[in-house]
Amino acid sequence: MLHVHRQKDLSVVYTNKLPIFEDMKNLYLSLLIFAPLLIASCGSTESDGHETAYLIVDAVENVSETPPIATTPWEGIYLGDQSGYFLTKPSGEPMVINGNKIPVPGSAYTITITGLGIEVMQVAKDESMDPVFYIGTCLVDAQSDTMAQLSCTCKEQSSSKYPAEPELDLAINLTDQTMVVNGNFGPEFTGIKQ
Repeated sequence: MLHVHRQKDLSVVYTNKLPIFEDMKNLYLSLLIFAPLLIASCGSTESDGHETAYLIVDAVENVSETPPIATTPWEGIYLGDQSGYFLTKPSGEPMVINGNKIPVPGSAYTITITGLGIEVMQVAKDESMDPVFYIGTCLVDAQSDTMAQLSCTCKEQSSSKYPAEPELDLAINLTDQTMVVNGNFGPEFTGIKQ
């Protein structure tokens, strides 16, 4: 019986030391976490006035700037005709099925630009397909008093499982109100503002 009693005493001593060790470990851990924060927050509280002056000047400069006014002189409706062409692969080679090139009929385009938004209506000249409507947005690549260059990405508005997403590059002459349209959808054509 004495032997069993000693085992109990040892287990009691062992369990009593464990919580003390855990408390010490928590203390050291909290010191490791908070000591660098305390040291970093301690510093000279004396101000030589320069920092405050710079902050005030920067704040006044930022407030006094007027934001640039966006102008979009290219807004409007442009009409253009694209001639027929043969469908090509991304490499530029003609696409051939059963030994025949695939013709694409010429199309009439109505391009409406509002700000940086664009809507495009494509109607085949030979009525071999239904009209196709695209909606997209443009980015201004360059602009001056006489010209603007826009890059536009559109998406076909249809129930097609794989809608077309043409990219248009528009070079707009703001003087004579014409645009040259290039993109990944066939040969370039000219649009005239209405």
